[in-house]
Amino acid sequence: MGQLSLVVDPNALHQDTLQTLVDTFNSLPRAMKFLNMQGSPLSGAITITDNLARPAVSDGNRKAFASGGYRAFDQKKGGMAIVFNSNPPDNKPLLNTLIHEIGHIKWPGLGNDSEKHDPLFYALLNNALQKLGVSVDPQQDLQGQSIENVKIPQKAIDDPLSYIINNNRSELVPGIDSAQAAGDRWGGKCIIRWLHNDRDSIR
Repeated sequence: MGQLSLVVDPNALHQDTLQTLVDTFNSLPRAMKFLNMQGSPLSGAITITDNLARPAVSDGNRKAFASGGYRAFDQKKGGMAIVFNSNPPDNKPLLNTLIHEIGHIKWPGLGNDSEKHDPLFYALLNNALQKLGVSVDPQQDLQGQSIENVKIPQKAIDDPLSYIINNNRSELVPGIDSAQAAGDRWGGKCIIRWLHNDRDSIR
């Protein structure tokens, strides 16, 4: 289909902070290219919020935040949202976390383990951050993963920002169920939720 966009939740706890984040992302020269989902069934607005009281945020996600140490979860059902932790336990830049979470939308199936993602995810994220002109921290962004020898699909090498993985495409890593939740553990900036989901696949 088409294009993603970022919209701040009017009920967000820190609207100004999140609006600044969205504006900063949108000001990146290639931001709209990274939000391009041509060839994917996904399109439309991603709601950006830090309000865990939203009815669509599950009890499991609220408990995960309370336990600390989580940056993100994603669930691929229903409307799209990224829910930021209003009290993040580390100093990872919000912009980098946002790009990480958009990466989960573009490359499903590479991060459904709450403590570790497939090295290909980090290789794709590294290339995307660089193309967007955002500094890469090997620990905070790549979790210290070695990506030098990761085999990257040629399409992703040619055009890192437009590259997507569809659930039915051969690029999807065999054996990974992309319907499961993805987690980015330690440091905790946000959780990503697909709103109006009746399943809680937090792990």
